[in-house]
Amino acid sequence: IVLAFFSAVAGILNLPRLHSFTEWLEHTVKSIHPVEFNFLAAVVASIIAISGLFFAWLVYSWRYKKLQELPPAQRPDDPLRQWLGPIFTGMENKWWVDELYWAVILNPYIKLSRFLAEVIDWRFWHDWFHNSVIVRGYNSLARFLSGPFDLGFIDGIANGLASVTVRFAGSLRKVQTGYVRNYALMVLLGVVVIIGYLILR
Repeated sequence: IVLAFFSAVAGILNLPRLHSFTEWLEHTVKSIHPVEFNFLAAVVASIIAISGLFFAWLVYSWRYKKLQELPPAQRPDDPLRQWLGPIFTGMENKWWVDELYWAVILNPYIKLSRFLAEVIDWRFWHDWFHNSVIVRGYNSLARFLSGPFDLGFIDGIANGLASVTVRFAGSLRKVQTGYVRNYALMVLLGVVVIIGYLILR
């Protein structure tokens, strides 16, 4: 998420005249001047480089053909090992930088990643939070909604309306007797009610 956010908006820091980030090192460039060619430094560097090549040729080149004729087990050790001792051993093992990097940075990072993946992500988020909290909570809510709420409340309202309708229909059914005199009486009562309403209005 962090990388996605900065990949989308971090470039705005470098827009012209929008932020001082484009000019915050400008004052340091004014004090920089081109360096003139130093003949002495070039000669010294060349002498050191050529001397190193010549020294390597003295140590290795003239012995190369003779050493290749011997079996690997009989070939003498590198002469620099005898001259440099522990320095050669350190250079041969790259000063144990890889081992130090593994012990100090890589191995703890792998252990931390494994802990985050197995304990925090899987055991906590998946096993406990997802399975226990979310799933069980959802199931409990679903059981409540399908049981007391749906069957008790929703169905109670629907069944109550149906019961009221049945009772009201049963009451009206008594009025319909099938006799003409009863219907004529109801019409007369209706006319009386309407006339009374018109008079009292």
